[in-house]
Amino acid sequence: MSPNRFQMVMIFALIPVPARAIELSGIVRNADGDGLANTTVRVYAPVNGETRKVAEQEADSTGTYQIRINDGAVISAIEYDHPAWQPQVVQGLSGRAGDDHVINKILHNKQGPKQFVRILEQVHEYVELFHLQRELLGFNVPMERVQAALRDRFQDRILAMPDPRRVRFQPQKQKDIVAEMRLEHREILSRELGELFELYGIRATFDLHHSEWNTTYITNGTRMDTIARIDGDAGTNDLVENGRRVPFGILSNITVTRVGAKIVVSGSWSLREGTERGYFRWEIDPKAPNTFTGVWGIDPNLAPLGSWNGKLQ
Repeated sequence: MSPNRFQMVMIFALIPVPARAIELSGIVRNADGDGLANTTVRVYAPVNGETRKVAEQEADSTGTYQIRINDGAVISAIEYDHPAWQPQVVQGLSGRAGDDHVINKILHNKQGPKQFVRILEQVHEYVELFHLQRELLGFNVPMERVQAALRDRFQDRILAMPDPRRVRFQPQKQKDIVAEMRLEHREILSRELGELFELYGIRATFDLHHSEWNTTYITNGTRMDTIARIDGDAGTNDLVENGRRVPFGILSNITVTRVGAKIVVSGSWSLREGTERGYFRWEIDPKAPNTFTGVWGIDPNLAPLGSWNGKLQ
């Protein structure tokens, strides 16, 4: 071999061979065709025999995403996640070089789809997401930890979907969707949602945004029994006298937040006559979600005036 030819071989050997890649692209939209900005797109594929996240990108202001990943035999899943919308998963795509994919995905809003079949499909999306996350976290991780991680991400959205078992705690839109279903469909959906709640470790009654509580608050040393109802960010607080509900108070500006290990429900109260108003704060232990302990007062900058405790109806 001549010196020049030997040098050429050495030069070619030193030039790195670029990894072959495929492209995943598309637009994430809502049902009206509007692009959903800030949707997170995650790509999962086998790595050394285990499913791993290989790419993540946030869709731009038009909902557009464009991701390049190294080629492989298969793409396990592509996840589309936006906290204000129901998540979606696309599974089992070819990952071989040249097999680019254009996927224009539609997400349902947080309250979920309206038709029975679409609701059932969304339930199955959550089942697929559970098993995907279970594999990612590792099968040696305790189930309770897996459930807690998934509830942090998805519980609010699961609870927001139409649910025949929980219509009394849901807004009118969800009640109407359930009411229009055939009995057979309500029974199937109840069973499927029951299994999903068990899988995620969610209590069917644990929807704080739409809940009703038997409560007791103390004012000037006197015990007052009420029924407090929360509907979204507002609600009512009715006295209980001789077993009857008597319109009494209004709740407003309600927020549900997680503070440390506790869930905190806080907001404003006022009498229906409008003569008095103030604040309240309830604390709930997720391990005992059917009860709360709390306080109420006039000025949040001053000490509370009394306790306010309750139990879920």
